[in-house]
Amino acid sequence: MEFRISYIASPAAPGELADALGLAIEGVSVHRPDGDWWVARLKRTGWSVLWSEDPKFADASRPALLALSRRTEVIFCEVDETHLRSAAEAFRDGRSVWRIAHDGSGLDRWNLSVEGTPPDCLGAVRRAREETQRRDEGMEDLFLEIPLDVAAHLHGFSHRENCRSRDFERFHILRAPGAPARKRGFLDMSRRFAIRLARRL
Repeated sequence: MEFRISYIASPAAPGELADALGLAIEGVSVHRPDGDWWVARLKRTGWSVLWSEDPKFADASRPALLALSRRTEVIFCEVDETHLRSAAEAFRDGRSVWRIAHDGSGLDRWNLSVEGTPPDCLGAVRRAREETQRRDEGMEDLFLEIPLDVAAHLHGFSHRENCRSRDFERFHILRAPGAPARKRGFLDMSRRFAIRLARRL
């Protein structure tokens, strides 16, 4: 499976993160939604993760993320495995503090751009990926993972390794931008109560 997604992580509560991005919560589930947008809090680190099926959504939401970062730290990640592109960027105090990006769509699988002051773990992460990639030139583009690895060191989330239902408290299903509202069913009263509760947590 090739991922074409973006995700946003923050210590903010799930409801606060959804509100900051103008996304409506339409339901709550204990199981990770498949193919939907969602926001949930990680049990291990307490950070909230907002998952988008649009690989460019996080980058397009920069103004909202900058505004939210005046209250709390925000990190966004995007990965497009079809075109071998990935990026991670952190915002704090209303500004971007670092950005790491890889574009392997050309012939340079070693491409990596770094802006600002990245986390100290970047050096170790990069060396580990370089060593593995040098051992087998025919293997996949491992530099694609570097921006995502660095971000995961901070917020504790990887879309490959810890994206199971049991890694989160519960999932708040979001309405994707431009998507029609879901039809209301028999369980909507309990869902509305859970959504109001989620916005307070």
